[in-house]
Amino acid sequence: RQAIVEADQVVAFSQFSRQLILKGVGNTFANKVKIIPPGIENSWFKVERKPPSIKRILFWGRLEDEKGLPETIYAMKKVSKIFKDMTLTLIGEGSRLEQYKASVANFGLKDRVDFTGWLSNCEIQKLVAQSNLGLFPSRIESFGLSVVEAMAAGLPVVTASGGAIPENVKEGVTGMLVPINNADALTKAIISALENPQRSESLAKTAKTGVQKKFIWDKTADSMIDLYTSVLRNGI
Repeated sequence: RQAIVEADQVVAFSQFSRQLILKGVGNTFANKVKIIPPGIENSWFKVERKPPSIKRILFWGRLEDEKGLPETIYAMKKVSKIFKDMTLTLIGEGSRLEQYKASVANFGLKDRVDFTGWLSNCEIQKLVAQSNLGLFPSRIESFGLSVVEAMAAGLPVVTASGGAIPENVKEGVTGMLVPINNADALTKAIISALENPQRSESLAKTAKTGVQKKFIWDKTADSMIDLYTSVLRNGI
C-alpha cells in the first residue's frame, strides 16, 4: 500500500484489478492508477488447430478451488453421460491436486480426466491444437491470462464471470460466459458448446481477431513508454 501511495503512477492489468487497488488505498489516488494489459506471446497466435472428432476439453492454470475446479469436476460427471468420448485434461499444479484426483475417482471419471502436472507453453499449445474447448470457470481473476491465451490460439472457451474475465470475454460474441460457482450453468454451457461446434468455432474466430488487436506486446510496450515519458516530463 505504501509503495502505491508514494508512486508517481501505478499500472494495473485490468479494470477489476484497478478497482481492487483503489479499494485498498482509496479513490484519492484514482488518477495515478492506469490500466495497461499485458501482451500475449506471439506463439499462441501461430497455433494451428485440428479439432478431433472426439470431445477434448482443456484447462490450464493453478489447481485451486478459486479456479472453479470443483464445479468443473461436477460438470464433467454430467457431460460424460452425454458425450461418451469426452475427455478433460487438467494442466497445472496446486495444493488441491490430491483432493481433485479423489473427486474424479469418486465420480467414476478416472478414464475421462487426465492430470498432466506443469507443462511448458509449447506443450500446452500442442494440446490446444488437438482440443475442442477451453474451460476456465474461475471464481476470481485479476486478468485471466490462460483465457486470453486460449482465445489467441483460436480455441473456443467457456468461462465464468469471475473478476476481470468479462472484460475480455463477451457472452455469445467471443465465448460463453456463466455465473461463478454455478456447476449447473457450467454444465449447460459445456454441453451447448460441444453440441454446436460450428457456432463455437465462429465465436473463437471472433475472439482471436479481437485478441490480436488488443493484447500484443508492441502495444503494451508503447503504452509503458508513453507512461514513463509522461512521468519524466512531469518530474522535470
